[in-house]
Amino acid sequence: MLLDRNPIRAQDLDAAVKAGRVGDQEHPAGPLPGHQKAGQFQTYANSRLRFAHEALFGVGAGCFNELLAGTTCKVTTLNGAHDVLFGGINPEPIEKNYARSAAYLKKHPHDICLVTDGDADRVGGMDGRGNYLSTHQLICLLLHHLSSTARAGDAS
Repeated sequence: MLLDRNPIRAQDLDAAVKAGRVGDQEHPAGPLPGHQKAGQFQTYANSRLRFAHEALFGVGAGCFNELLAGTTCKVTTLNGAHDVLFGGINPEPIEKNYARSAAYLKKHPHDICLVTDGDADRVGGMDGRGNYLSTHQLICLLLHHLSSTARAGDAS
């Protein structure tokens, strides 16, 4: 039996930080700098895109503000207050959970709205007027974008 073969050993936090085994960064290095260096990022940076993000009260709130900071894009985060009860919904990126943000987008149109679930590892979407986009539609839009930018890149 392997249980207790490698017991957990307690260690002083200050010693672990000093030894470099524990970091004390407020924001660990993540994917954002890499995305900003991507070849097509300047296209978006200068696009004046009106981008909405429905965060469903989860941890994804603010990620697009950070990603698009310093660009010409306007980012609106909807339901971005962190709430352990997720505003009374199950924070899945599914159509029935988009009612609040869909109503907002009908009155305040944007170009697109992406929706992230509570822990921001799944995505859904709406068009800029609050109409639901299925995962299949989002994938088709991404594939269209990829193929059209790849063709444009081949031409240069």
